Amino acid sequence: MSPVVALDIHITTVLPVFTYSLEVLVLKDSDLDQLDATQDYLLQMLLGFPISIPKFVVFPIQAIAHKKILGFFRNIIAQNSIEKDIISRDLVLFPLSDKHSYYRQ
Repeated sequence: MSPVVALDIHITTVLPVFTYSLEVLVLKDSDLDQLDATQDYLLQMLLGFPISIPKFVVFPIQAIAHKKILGFFRNIIAQNSIEKDIISRDLVLFPLSDKHSYYRQ
């Protein structure tokens, strides 16, 4: 299998399953590192590379998670819903400068 086809398979089938619901999870740096390592392993297996080659990250999980979180937040803010009212109230009660704010995590 050519690397281009393998990468397309990774992008269209593996990555969506691998990053499903990342926007609602609070991940630590160690969790993101484990996800990156697992993705590297899966991509090396799919491309047929030996496991002993140096680590490479094609799609950093942290960037994908941040993109999904911002998209999720944008969808909530764009609608006139109860979720938007809850977020507005929370930001008034616990501003981003407060270390206990949920939105700061």
